[in-house]
Amino acid sequence: MTARLADSLDGLAGTVAARHGVRPAVVVTGKRPEHPAPEVEPQMYQIAREAVTNAIRHGQPTRIDIAVAYDGSHVSVTVSDNGCGFAPNGAAAARPDGPHFGVATMRERAEKIGGRLQIDSTPGEGTTVHAVARVMSRWK
Repeated sequence: MTARLADSLDGLAGTVAARHGVRPAVVVTGKRPEHPAPEVEPQMYQIAREAVTNAIRHGQPTRIDIAVAYDGSHVSVTVSDNGCGFAPNGAAAARPDGPHFGVATMRERAEKIGGRLQIDSTPGEGTTVHAVARVMSRWK
């Protein structure tokens, strides 16, 4: 993926709106570095895409917000929805409609780029997925 993270997320929002009728709002703050580490933004996009997909598939939200924040040497992506939420401790367990590995995959993607993933969710109150990683290469 060579597109910038914000552009890719805008494209995702358009696709989600066309297919599911809910258009995620994408807000970007801070300044994107001129030469970010090449692996970081694609992984952050995939984390956001999985969070949005999970929200649509399992949460029935009427609102999804995607926030990207560049803060010096770090980038964070936060996906929040007002869907039905879930109990995070049981998210990776098999459910009656089949196994769900989205949370584990998002966590692995964050770890792959030296980042962290945090999920806050309460049944009936929506979900927030927050990923943060160093956006600059170690040698920059």
